[in-house]
Amino acid sequence: MEYFYFIGALIACILSVFKIFDLLKNRPILKKCGYGNYHFGDNSTEFNYTVSFENIGGRPLFIRAMHVDLLDDKKKMLSIHSRIEDIERRLESPDAFEASFNYAISRRLPQKTYFIRCKIFAIGKKYTLKIKMGFIDDVMSDFYEETEKGRRKGLID
Repeated sequence: MEYFYFIGALIACILSVFKIFDLLKNRPILKKCGYGNYHFGDNSTEFNYTVSFENIGGRPLFIRAMHVDLLDDKKKMLSIHSRIEDIERRLESPDAFEASFNYAISRRLPQKTYFIRCKIFAIGKKYTLKIKMGFIDDVMSDFYEETEKGRRKGLID
């Protein structure tokens, strides 16, 4: 009878080693990207940003929340605003999810480049994403310049 316990324990150890290798090989991998801009409202500064998540690993991934901090042009944290976005989304493998967020600060900030740092909390791991936030007129002027270049080259009607 003691041999059955020994053989059972040995088989359990071997299977657990295989399971560890499987988890390491097929772990969830989160690709993340984002973009955004800001504009001025009535005595406020309004930020709009979009974050895309994609699970390219071999296992499902559950994203819980995202902590958002506003950074200045030197990527130092501004103490104006910190926000928690509840995502509560399960990403299968492969799966993609895109979400848009916005918030307003009750005063007008100087017109310069800002950054938003997103700390994404998933099961077992924390990811960080920095999004460059340009003023909407600057972003649109770059878009119009690219469109005009395309029209001059005959690529766009």
